[in-house]
Amino acid sequence: MEQLEFYMSHEVGYGSMIAGIDAAIDGTPYNGHFSTYEFISTGTPVWSFREPRLQQQYGQMLLGHAGLARYVFKSAEAMIDDVVANIRVKTPEDAEQIRRQVTESRLGDPIRATRLFEDAIERAIVGHGM
Repeated sequence: MEQLEFYMSHEVGYGSMIAGIDAAIDGTPYNGHFSTYEFISTGTPVWSFREPRLQQQYGQMLLGHAGLARYVFKSAEAMIDDVVANIRVKTPEDAEQIRRQVTESRLGDPIRATRLFEDAIERAIVGHGM
């Protein structure tokens, strides 16, 4: 059996270390952002759950636009259940599948990805009467 090691995001060196991590869990209350994109772009699965506030939904948006919505859950409990059932050592094939999904997705085009996020933020602001 493989040994699990846990790191807080501030402990992860964003260089060679990130590609060697087998799985990541989006943090709360603020998730997503640069680290989630870095993980999925190196082929590392990231589990996340839906949060109610806009600034807490970046992980969900990134994973959804990358075609990886299977890693987004309605609650932290459901997410943890899936992590426990499915976490494993990342194989090169697993990593390639996730990298390919990211590359072929909306996120594969940085200009389009930026526009998608801007549009999502604008819709959220208008929807909340801001």
